[in-house]
Amino acid sequence: MDRFLASNFVYDTLYSREHHIRSYLDLEKSLLYSFDCVLVYLTCADSALRKRLTSTGHNFKKVSMKAIRAADNLFDFYFRASKFRKILIDTTNRSPEKVTDVILSFLDSKETVCTAHSRYIEKEQMMVSNSEALEIFVGKRESEVKEELNPDNKCEHLRPENLPILPMKDALKDIFEKQALFQERLGNMSQFRIANMREKSDFVKFELVNMNLEFAELLNRLPHKHHKEYPPRALENWSSEKQRTESLFEYVDALHFFLNIALILGFSAEEIYYYFISKNEENHGRQDRGY
Repeated sequence: MDRFLASNFVYDTLYSREHHIRSYLDLEKSLLYSFDCVLVYLTCADSALRKRLTSTGHNFKKVSMKAIRAADNLFDFYFRASKFRKILIDTTNRSPEKVTDVILSFLDSKETVCTAHSRYIEKEQMMVSNSEALEIFVGKRESEVKEELNPDNKCEHLRPENLPILPMKDALKDIFEKQALFQERLGNMSQFRIANMREKSDFVKFELVNMNLEFAELLNRLPHKHHKEYPPRALENWSSEKQRTESLFEYVDALHFFLNIALILGFSAEEIYYYFISKNEENHGRQDRGY
């Protein structure tokens, strides 16, 4: 599969198969899917490089600055790509006819995207293929997963017997219900209810990508670049109340998508609360048993 899946997919959609596009919605879905593939690829490539460095026992401060800079450059490109994706979504939501301008802008920047991608991936030897990245994101085949399961990590026996209704003023239930009401307003809850498991899986993947984008924005507000010199104040604590506030809102934005996954799969606030308590107790037990 072509490494630059997004740009090529867009070209194919617009020029080779333009007569098969029945609506702007078809085009939008194709664009967002192809762009998500590249975001997944970049995320996994970044993760693979960092994992490779840490698995060798090196401290980030001791490994080559070139390798660290490559990872940070990749993350910067990923962050810029996520911003473009948000622009695309906002444009298509507000005025579908204006999506053409956004598409043309993306096509005009194709060479820039490919050049940057090549520089951050190939030049720095971060050779994670697109198919491998998608496999990491979507998950391995069921048979492979079953073979790799650690029996000690199964949690079915931790399932709580009773799930008492949480008090009306319970914070978790409150935000859970507010998110459900918002999804009802957007018309998503009805889609979640009638979807089959394959469709639910697609919904979950979409929420995961969105959640990851919000976490990328959160990380971008923090002093995460290993090659950059930050003032002591920025390393010791929040540099300002504004930084803390904006970071907290980025976390909350990610929480919205995290809650959506529970709504898609039909998990209740009570289930999440009591299952968490049960698993938390088990985690303490495992530590006591030398896990």
